[in-house]
Amino acid sequence: TTWAGSIRVSGTSEIRQVYNQIDYILLPRELAGGMRDSRSYAGCELSSDHRLVVTAMLPPSQIQRSNFVKKRSKVPSLNVDRLPTDAHLQNIYCEKVNNAIAAAPECESWETLSTLIWETAKDVLGVKSSAPRHPDFVTDDALIMALSKKQQQLRVRIEATPNTALKAALKSERNKVLHQLRTDVKARSRTRLETQ
Repeated sequence: TTWAGSIRVSGTSEIRQVYNQIDYILLPRELAGGMRDSRSYAGCELSSDHRLVVTAMLPPSQIQRSNFVKKRSKVPSLNVDRLPTDAHLQNIYCEKVNNAIAAAPECESWETLSTLIWETAKDVLGVKSSAPRHPDFVTDDALIMALSKKQQQLRVRIEATPNTALKAALKSERNKVLHQLRTDVKARSRTRLETQ
């Protein structure tokens, strides 16, 4: 829907027309191929200056599969961190890429050439390890594991409790457990560093 209005240009008597598009239809991208028609209706009693927007859609089961956006498969990242600064690695990489291109038959498409370069780079540079962002805390200390388990149970109880007074008491208890847990972990880390 395009909304038309007018504004007075400051300092002059000129009145300028303005047009704003204010009504939208939001839908997932994969369903966009199923949209057949849309229309806005003025005169509906609404609490804003928007208009009623109605759209005609195909059911998701009838939308052609080709209209769905295909998700790209995740390509592993190359370990290129040392490449800009290590001259020896740069020379090895250039030499292997040149040898691979020379040994390959004529590349008929960009896809075969890029695959060849990718495979050579993977052999020379390696692939970055996909370590989890937040690795699980692993320890053999029974006290730390018990405190960790207790704070997790308290968190679950806090989320499930509707009573605000009980919830506040549980939060206070969990904060004390977390404080003790942090203190113990720091102390054990300090003693481990001192013994090494």
